[in-house]
Amino acid sequence: MKKTFFSFAAAICLAAICMGFYKAHLYTLAQVETAVSKATQYHLNWTTNPEPLQLGDLLYINVHVNIAEEEQAGSGTPATYKTGWRSLAAQNPWLLHEAIKSYGPLAVRMFQDSLIAWHRNALLPNASWRKSHLLSPERARERWLEKGWHWDEDPPTADSAYHLQIKRIQKWKADSISIEQNLASWSSKNYWTAQRQILRQYKKLAQALVALPDSTLQSYLNETSEKGRRASKTQTWLLSKGLIAALPEGDDVYRVWYLDIYPMDLLLLTRRISKDYSSITGPKRFLKQVILACDELNAIIPK
Repeated sequence: MKKTFFSFAAAICLAAICMGFYKAHLYTLAQVETAVSKATQYHLNWTTNPEPLQLGDLLYINVHVNIAEEEQAGSGTPATYKTGWRSLAAQNPWLLHEAIKSYGPLAVRMFQDSLIAWHRNALLPNASWRKSHLLSPERARERWLEKGWHWDEDPPTADSAYHLQIKRIQKWKADSISIEQNLASWSSKNYWTAQRQILRQYKKLAQALVALPDSTLQSYLNETSEKGRRASKTQTWLLSKGLIAALPEGDDVYRVWYLDIYPMDLLLLTRRISKDYSSITGPKRFLKQVILACDELNAIIPK
């Protein structure tokens, strides 16, 4: 009995050590900081209205956090990532939940700081139109030629260059004022509200997929992987469940039904994980982890 007790205690200690090892190697603090930096770079720089992060965004950032700087994500994702970090996470899904618990609040605070800094600085470039002044007709033409601005056929005359700069300044002014008005009503609270809505959307999709018969779920996953952007049966089902607002048509097929945004990002990831790690996990087991992760993330997002 005593021997059994110590054997059990040793097993518990070994498990705790392994958990600490894996936890330390799934993410480091430096990687968390890098992830937030890349999220800031991809989604706050060069925008006047940052959109919530989607699953495809997070996957893209995660790949770049775990590969060498010169390597690529997407179709060029190196095998070392697939057999390394992704395999470890697939075999030990609790590691992701531990990462959310350990580093999630810090990452959210850091990104919140980035949002506030972005909003504080966003108005500064847009006010520069007020400092613009009209050039003389001859100088306007010279400037036009210096900048290499386009003209239909021949270079503009002095008079036409003068009037063209007036139109440019007027448009610049109108665009800037519109941006300033949008930024004046923007708030990080509204941003996080939209982010929570995105997470609820993914959770609703995952729950609906889990509720399907296994054969039906697999057929939808197979269909989405065949042509990527066109999956008629899956699309019809998504529409019937209120999981998408409308069936994409024409150019919208390539804008709405895209590979790295909702809902295709989750559908493709579910198939990829369940296919590549079929001996470890199946579609529904993976989707249940997604549901749990959505709840965990929503719990740490600012209200």
